[in-house]
Amino acid sequence: MDDRGRLAQSVTRSQGSRRRPAAASRGLLRRSWRRFALPASHLRVPRFTGLVACSTFMLAAAAYGVIKGEHIPTITAVLKSAADAGANAMGMRIAAVSLSGQRQVSREEIFAAAGVTESSSLLFLDVADARARLEAIPWIAEATVRKLYPDRLQITVTEREAFALWQLQGKISVIAADGVRHQAQFVARIVGPAGKVVWRNDAPGKRILSSEVARTETQMLTGVLENGTARGLDIGRPSAGKTGTTDEKADAWFIGYTPQLTTAVWMGDPLARTPMTNVGGISVFGATYPADIWKTFMEAALTNVPVVDFIAPNEDLWPNPGSIDEFGRKESSYRRYSSSSSSSSSSDTPTTVTETTVAAPSTTTPPPIVAPTTSPPPVTKPPGKKQAK
Repeated sequence: MDDRGRLAQSVTRSQGSRRRPAAASRGLLRRSWRRFALPASHLRVPRFTGLVACSTFMLAAAAYGVIKGEHIPTITAVLKSAADAGANAMGMRIAAVSLSGQRQVSREEIFAAAGVTESSSLLFLDVADARARLEAIPWIAEATVRKLYPDRLQITVTEREAFALWQLQGKISVIAADGVRHQAQFVARIVGPAGKVVWRNDAPGKRILSSEVARTETQMLTGVLENGTARGLDIGRPSAGKTGTTDEKADAWFIGYTPQLTTAVWMGDPLARTPMTNVGGISVFGATYPADIWKTFMEAALTNVPVVDFIAPNEDLWPNPGSIDEFGRKESSYRRYSSSSSSSSSSDTPTTVTETTVAAPSTTTPPPIVAPTTSPPPVTKPPGKKQAK
C-alpha cells in the first residue's frame, strides 16, 4: 500500500507478461483461419475448371508465339484462301477483269498490287485495300476498283505524266550534237562472234538549230563550269552544262555534255513536290548534289574515251553588239544570215531554221551521243515548272 492507501504494483514485469503479444498473434491467426480459410476450403469448384484454365494458358502461349514469330500474315492468307474457296463454290469467282488507263504499268503488276489471282473471289475482295495498294505504285496517281457482281471486276488507273530523260527523243543532246536531233537509241551496233559489225544504227537526224547557234550556245555554257553556278566542276576535258532548280527547290537538275556524251541528272521526289531545303544539311539546287553526281559519272564513263574539244563558233557571224537593244536584234543584224540582202526580205523577227534531214555526223563534227555500256537507270519525275537557276 502506498501512503494514500492505493495498491501498489511492482514495475518489474513477470516472464508471463512478456509472452502475451505472441500469444495474441497466434489467436488472431486462428480466428482468421476459421473465418476465411475454412469456408473457402469447402467451396465446390465447377466441373472442367482445370480444363478451361489449361486451354486458356495454351491459347495464350500460341498467340504469343504467332505474334512474336510474325505469322499473322500467313494465317490471314490461309483464312482468306479458305473464304475465297467457299465464295467460288457459290459462283463468285472473278471471271473477267476490265482494265483501262495503264500505259507504263503492266497488267501483271496491277493484278498483283490489287491482290487479284486465279482463285480470288469477288465477294471477299477488299476494294479499299486494293485501291490503296494500286496508288502506292509510283506510276499510278489514282485508281478506281469496282465490283460488278457476280463475277466481274473493273479497274481504272490514271498514270502520272512522268518525266524520263530517255523519253526526250534526243532533245537534251541537240546543242552537243551541233544542232542536230537524233532519236534516242538503246543499241548502237551489233558485233558478231568474229568481231565484225553486222548492224549499226546509222539513223539520220534532223537539224533544228544552225551549227553556228549550237556552237555559240556551247561556248556560253562552258562558262557555267568555269565561272558560273557550277564553277570548279572540272572533269579533265572540255565540257559544258547548265544547272536548274524549280520553285521551292522541289527539283534540281544538272545537264552537261562533252562532244561525245550528254548526261542529265535530276534530284527530287518522284511522287510529290517535296522541298529539298535540308538534305544532308544543305539546301539542294542544281550545282550541289546533281552536279557532283554528274561529275562522278562523267569521269568514270569517259575514262578510256579520247579527249575531244568543241568546235568553236565563227565569231565573224555574230551580230554587232551595237545593233541589239532591249527589244532584241534590229533589222540590220539579220542580213548576215539571210540568203538575200535586199531590204524587202528583212524583218524584226529572227530567221526560222527549218527542220531538215541530215546524215549521221561525219568525223569532222562531234559524233552522235551514244550512252555508255553501263548507263544509269532512267529518272522519272512528275511534271513541274522548271526555272533555270
